[in-house]
Amino acid sequence: MDKKELENAKYMFRKNVRYLRLSNNMTLEQFGKIIGVVKSAVANYESGLREMDSIQLLKICQYFGVDADDMFTKDIGSYDKEYIEMKSIRNKILNQTNEMNLEQLKKIQQMIDIIK
Repeated sequence: MDKKELENAKYMFRKNVRYLRLSNNMTLEQFGKIIGVVKSAVANYESGLREMDSIQLLKICQYFGVDADDMFTKDIGSYDKEYIEMKSIRNKILNQTNEMNLEQLKKIQQMIDIIK
């Protein structure tokens, strides 16, 4: 990744953090509680004065149902609301399937195939 691509990724990340916060009507403080930081840290992430660590990134992705890669490469604000909802549902299912055995996973796959 060259310098321009890196700057673009950082810009997109800042834009997406701000979008997720504002589109969910959250204050800096509310958003900070979700990811475990104070409100000034969130403000610094949005302005580019501070870079987020991987733990906070993971928390954002899990809470809002977005992919980490998308945070740096896509304009999440342009996503269709249905797409965001489907990603959120998918992430919830994936979190639940970690505790399932192979037979349970096969049954889920059969149900998905029926829905298709």
